[in-house]
Order: sequence, then C-alpha cells, then structure tokens
Amino acid sequence: MASTDYITEEATAADQVQLGKPLADSLFKAGLGVGLAGLVAAVGWGAATGFDQFSRAFVVAICFCLSISLGGLFFVMIHHLVGARWSTVVRRVAENLTAAFPVLGVLTFAGIVLPAVAGYDGLYMWVDPDLRHSDHLIHAKGAWFSPIFFAIRIAIYFGVWTLIARYFRSKSIAQDTSGDKDISVSLRVASAPAILGFAFSTAFFSFDILMSIDPRWFSTMFPVYFFAGCALSIYSTIALVTMYLQGKGRLTKSVNAEHYHDLGKFMFGFIFFWGYVAFSQFMLIWYADLPEETLWFAARFKGGWQWVSTALLFIHFIIPFLALMSRHPKRRKATLAALAIWCLFAHIVDLFWITFPAEKGFEHFTADQFLITLVAIVGVGGVFVATLARAFNKAPLLPVKDPTLRSSLQFENI
Repeated sequence: MASTDYITEEATAADQVQLGKPLADSLFKAGLGVGLAGLVAAVGWGAATGFDQFSRAFVVAICFCLSISLGGLFFVMIHHLVGARWSTVVRRVAENLTAAFPVLGVLTFAGIVLPAVAGYDGLYMWVDPDLRHSDHLIHAKGAWFSPIFFAIRIAIYFGVWTLIARYFRSKSIAQDTSGDKDISVSLRVASAPAILGFAFSTAFFSFDILMSIDPRWFSTMFPVYFFAGCALSIYSTIALVTMYLQGKGRLTKSVNAEHYHDLGKFMFGFIFFWGYVAFSQFMLIWYADLPEETLWFAARFKGGWQWVSTALLFIHFIIPFLALMSRHPKRRKATLAALAIWCLFAHIVDLFWITFPAEKGFEHFTADQFLITLVAIVGVGGVFVATLARAFNKAPLLPVKDPTLRSSLQFENI
C-alpha cells in the first residue's frame, strides 16, 4: 500500500465516501417538492402582479443556480490545468455541481427562451420587431437580436457546458475504478481548450441573458463581472456542501481545517476581484460619459435603486472583505459557513440589481420585486438540489484513485 501513488478504496474505508441512497432519495424528494411549490408560487404571484416581474425574477433564479454550476466547471478545469493538489478532496463536489446543466437548460428554455420566440417582449424589448427597426441603437444590432438566433445560441451554450462537464466528470469517475494515471494527464491536456470554450460561451451567455435586457447598453467588462460572481459562488457553495456532508457523517476525516482555509482564501480573493471589476466597469463608464453606457448606471441611482446600489457595495464587498481578511474565520467552520451564506446572498442581490432596474414599470424599487425573486430562487433552487442529489449518489464523494489524493489528504497551509 505504501508503494502506490494513489489511495485505494481500502485506504478510505475509515471515512464515509458514499452519499447513500436513503440520503439521496430524501434530498431528491425534498428538493423536488420545495422546488415545484416555489415555482407554482412564483408563477401564481407573477400572474397576479404581472408576468414582467416574474420573468425578471426567473432570470435571477436561473442565473444564480447556473452560476454555481458554471463556477463548478471552472473549478474542475483550473484544478486540472494547474495540477492542483489541495483541492482534490473537494473536486468531486465541484464535478457533481456541474451535473445540473441539462435541467437548467430545460428551465431556461421553458421560462426565458420560448416566451421570447413566441413574441413576448416584456423581458427583452428587442423581441418587438417594430422596435428593432425604429430604434437606431437596437437596429444596429438587429442581426444579433433575432429570437430564433437567440434560441440557437442559448442551446449552443448549454451544449458546450454539458459536453465539457460530462467529459471531465465521467473521466474522473472512471478513474475511481481503473486507477489509470493517464486519465489525469488527459484531463490536464483537455482543460486548456475546455477553458477557452467555457470563457467564450459564458461571456456570450452573460451578454444574451443579462445585458440584452437593456439592449442599448454595452460593457466589455460585463462578462468578467458575471464570472467573478460565479467564482465566488462556487467556493462558497463547495464549503457549504462539504460541511453539510460532514454533518451527515460523510468526508469527516478527508476534509479538514486546512482545506476550508484554502476555500476561504479563494472566497476572499474573489470578493476582492469582484470589487475590482465592479469599480473598473463603473469608473470607465463614468469617465467616458457616453449616453449609451451611463444610462444603465443612471437607472440604478434613482427611484430607490440608489439604496440597493449602496447596500450592494457593503454586502458584496466591504463587509465580507473585512470579515475574511483574518486567518481565523477561514479555519472555523461555523464562521466560514456564515460568510459563505452571506456571499451567496450578496450574489443574489447583485443579480437582482443587474436584472430589475429598467423601463416598463421597474423604474422604482419595491420590496415585492425582491420577494418574488426569492420565491423564484426557492423554486429553481429546489429543482437544482433534486438534480444534484442524484448526481452525488452516482459515485464516491472523493476521487478515490486520483494520483494526487494522498497529497490532498496530507495538505497543510504554510
């Protein structure tokens, strides 16, 4: 045993590395039940208050859950690309979080894409053919703003993500049986082109789903801004999911304070990165003072939205930045869990702030807008959890024959 470079099933027998069917079934039923109830409640609320409000809330819910899966895909690819070792014990958690792309794709088509193809312009004003011809700024982008082309692009994005995620996850699971070290090499080789596909598809997705809500606005930094939220979300989610699994008796000896410390460090790093990108985007638009760019920010500094903008600065940057600056919160599970939940909530507020302020009745902030958003997140999130429950039960919670697992189990922060 000591002569091998990987940890076999016998070496991990002292730890519980299987989710187990009873827990998986319980999570699936609870997630599906809560999810369906949340979706019904959100649709009912939307029918009573206006479908425009529901459609925006649904976009926030989709983008929130999708950002976790996208962050998971980034985590897996960057892990292989740089040959990381500390993160091997939590890599399978990230791999499983990418299993939701097909379901999220179906929800996206049902709630966002098909209404646009059918002619509903309450979310994307560019769906209106008359506006596409009469508004100069929208007409200049007319070839892009075609509902059918929009649907094709969204299908391509989800197809790219699904193929990449399945390739990395299936190879990793196959290694659990074969112990073939060449699989790790092949995944490292594949990670470079996969990251390029991920970067382009994620960038254009952020343009299509979020930025085109206001089709007159543009910002070349917006995809990086969206990615920063995805990255922060995945490190927060991995920490919370791992703590939940340990609370259920899984991975109790495999993941320790050293790994949580690094997750906390990456949370801290991407909090700063988000703040840097947010400031850079705002500063460049403010400095250039072009009407097509400044109007987007102007809508967020009036009608009550200025308070959301100010709160976002504190919720998403100042408070978590100061809280995670010290070494100690990163090594205390209760504190790190609270901060991870805080960061995920901040990401929700950020997506809400991106999506809602607009024309057609959303010039003023109301509490109802945020409440229906939370209900929609419960709905989509419940289905998201139900999907992940099945994924987590299909393979060990650790890549038990990965060549770097021994190093990860013995990892210590210096």
